[in-house]
Amino acid sequence: MSRIEFVPYNFPVSGLRIQIDAAINPGNSGGPAVAGDQMIGLAFSGYNDAQNIGYIIPNEEVELFFAGYRGRALRRQASNV
Repeated sequence: MSRIEFVPYNFPVSGLRIQIDAAINPGNSGGPAVAGDQMIGLAFSGYNDAQNIGYIIPNEEVELFFAGYRGRALRRQASNV
């Protein structure tokens, strides 16, 4: 781990990302980041021009995203009834 940042993902959403010193190929972006035998987040490549720099979105951020998505889906489903 090189650093932890609080950055905007997509307006108005912001969250944590962890910079790592590992190359992440574009085809692997979005895959699991694993430490030992546990998934710790989603890996993604942040900058095309940078070498051997990747990022991880921690599990907690991913869980918050899915909780918000489920809430919107449930509200949308309820309004269609």
